[in-house]
Amino acid sequence: MRKFLFVRFTSESRYSGGLQCSDRNQESIETIFGPEHVTTYIIEPYKNRSSLRSILTRAGDILKGYMGGLNSDKEKEILSIIADKQITDVFLDSSLLGRLTKKIRRRFPEVRTYTFFHNLEYKFMKDYVRVKHDFLRIYWPILSFQNEKNSIKYSHKIIALNSRDSQAIEKQYGRKADALIPITFKASPLRASDTPAGPVKEALFIGSYFYPNVEGIRWLVRHVLPHVPAQLTIVGAGMDKLAAEFGHYDNIKIYSNVPDLALYFAQADFVVLPIFSGSGMKVKTAESLMNGKFIIGSTEALQGYEFDDSVARECNTADEFITAISNFDRPTKYNEPSRRLFEKKYSFEASLKSFRSVLAD
Repeated sequence: MRKFLFVRFTSESRYSGGLQCSDRNQESIETIFGPEHVTTYIIEPYKNRSSLRSILTRAGDILKGYMGGLNSDKEKEILSIIADKQITDVFLDSSLLGRLTKKIRRRFPEVRTYTFFHNLEYKFMKDYVRVKHDFLRIYWPILSFQNEKNSIKYSHKIIALNSRDSQAIEKQYGRKADALIPITFKASPLRASDTPAGPVKEALFIGSYFYPNVEGIRWLVRHVLPHVPAQLTIVGAGMDKLAAEFGHYDNIKIYSNVPDLALYFAQADFVVLPIFSGSGMKVKTAESLMNGKFIIGSTEALQGYEFDDSVARECNTADEFITAISNFDRPTKYNEPSRRLFEKKYSFEASLKSFRSVLAD
């Protein structure tokens, strides 16, 4: 009988897209092998980050190559779990755990290791430092590169979200992904709605206070919103930080840390996703499809998704977004083709077959 150890990071935000994907990964393994055969180890973030003790501790961990709250004590704890529980397989839910992957393979060469690439972290960290001009974190891309290199070298199999990421991984590290498993969700019990569209278009942006989201929404507000007849609703953890900046706009509403997005999706005529940086796949895109919403989004927002013009309109310039929003004309707020695509390609059941295949002996 195979026994799995699922190693993952947690998040300070319950509503982050990456966390939802991690939950999907964990639940998939538990569904296939049974929850009684899966042990989960959650790497918690640092506490009291501003304290001198925490700063010195983090600096020491960084020098050792750890990321995300992992340290030598947690590493020893994980290795002990593998030995004590006679673990046969370890699923590492981040390519930033390469240092740990290396330790596992050297200590337990018979244990199978699988690494899930949520994106190409090296590129993401490098872009973050560049866009935010946060050069105090220049060590992020350095550590990301080291960890991802070890993940590539010491993982039996690696999994990516889409072909773009797999190609980027191969170009950067010389190995492509063994499997592609896109973002998926368990379908909500959604019924088709014939709620008619109103006289003013209701655009919805979903996303937490995260630099690609903030970068994109600021661009939209400055270059697109003044030229279209639309009301924009922004929903996401921490997005209230933009309230002062956008407070003088009568056609913008901001809601932060909302536990249930269903009401906001139901009220929207379409979802707008101006995302211009990042990698991987955008969870908010799958959520929009699940909720039966037409999407007006950038190439990055739609990356990895199969779609046609009944589901989404791809836009990358201000003029393209202005034209798409101004010409949007659908009789109801619910878009049936979006929901059908979700159920066929991006539901939990659709990805479970791929997990069974990649985790097979």
